Amino acid sequence: MYQQTSLRDVVPVTEYQAENAHVFPSKPSVDWFIRQHKKELVNGGAIVKIAKRWMVHPHLFATVSLTIGKRNAQGGA
Repeated sequence: MYQQTSLRDVVPVTEYQAENAHVFPSKPSVDWFIRQHKKELVNGGAIVKIAKRWMVHPHLFATVSLTIGKRNAQGGA
């Protein structure tokens, strides 16, 4: 698994959502996605909690999200 080596690798959820509004049109939509898939996102290194704030690793979040989306498209949970 990818090891994050710098805090510069992560951004606040709000920043990630704004840069990916074509997928997550609102903050509640990305929050819902994180709630639904938190375990998989954490295990994949896509989200971390620092100073009581969820942060996103953009590349890993995209990778894990695409994996989830592919599974959903194939009829999985």
